[in-house]
Amino acid sequence: MTKKHSPTLRKKTIKMEKINLINKIRKQAIRIFDKDVVKIHYANERLMKHKSTELLNLLVWFNKEIDIIKNVEDREYMGR
Repeated sequence: MTKKHSPTLRKKTIKMEKINLINKIRKQAIRIFDKDVVKIHYANERLMKHKSTELLNLLVWFNKEIDIIKNVEDREYMGR
């Protein structure tokens, strides 16, 4: 027999997952953008309106962009 979790517990878990994703997104955004831009465009209230899958896609995009920036910086450094 499997245990069913209460709907409120599931909602809290989803909210915590979203909060963790949002915190990761904000950390990555600060690496690319100015802190003031992050405060405006990546505010918690604004990001909480999105689905978890959308937030995950945004986090993946930030990781890819940061990798591209690192590669360009490494090439420029090696070219000196």
